[in-house]
Amino acid sequence: MELRRGLRDWLLAKDSDPSVRLRVLRDILDRPTDDPAVARAQKEVGRRGWAAQILNGQHAEGHWVTPGNSARELYRPKYVATNWRLLVLSDIGLTKKNARVARAVNLFVRRFDWLVRHQKKDGGWHCFRSSTGTLDCWEALAAFSALPTASRTPEIRRAIERGAEFYLKRRLFREGAHPYRPWFRLHYPVHYYYDLLVGLDVLTSLGCVDDPRIRPSLDRLIEMRNRDGSWNMDALHPDSEDPAYQFRGPFYPLGLEVAGRPSRWITTTALTVLKRMGEG
Repeated sequence: MELRRGLRDWLLAKDSDPSVRLRVLRDILDRPTDDPAVARAQKEVGRRGWAAQILNGQHAEGHWVTPGNSARELYRPKYVATNWRLLVLSDIGLTKKNARVARAVNLFVRRFDWLVRHQKKDGGWHCFRSSTGTLDCWEALAAFSALPTASRTPEIRRAIERGAEFYLKRRLFREGAHPYRPWFRLHYPVHYYYDLLVGLDVLTSLGCVDDPRIRPSLDRLIEMRNRDGSWNMDALHPDSEDPAYQFRGPFYPLGLEVAGRPSRWITTTALTVLKRMGEG
């Protein structure tokens, strides 16, 4: 994929986080893993930048903020406890190969069969008691997309097909009587919030690139692009701007970049989507 010079220089600048540089070099510019710049960026992830800052706040037992004696303690307070930090570290590119990440991951048990069992009849999922799914509950498909193809059971493959159809049928953003504005505000960290780019990233990572029903959301993403080729990060937690959304207890935003400004992370994700779709 070709990038205009100014955009490329901005994404690969020295002050850019190594996780961004790694994604750009490897996933967008198709540099091989033995490329010196790729190897250097890979080595720096976790040693400097966003990942290093997060790891510096980890306790010796493996948790952040609250001890890991229960799932609730690993989850709260939002969005700075262990659950939320691990989600961001995973996005940035750290795995259990990093001993400190492994220590935190060991506090959790991941069960993909649970996700299959809790899929609704319409193909979607829901965070709360409901007979139908919602676009807001995208995490199951994202988990399946992270699972190597060879490790996907027939049940998981069927769940992916049904889940993808659930999103495509709704064009990734058409749900309810009126458009839900937060879904058109690009944000990061994603955590459990949904937006247009989240849907496009998950669906294209699962190979859903030829279905014409994905086009309206892709066109909308392209319209949001800045003249210099970048995309803004519109919000940290877009639902917090919706007065109808009710929070349980306090929450503490975890921001890597500044809302309302061009975002290297959002831009890299959007470019990855365009590349998967064969767009320039």
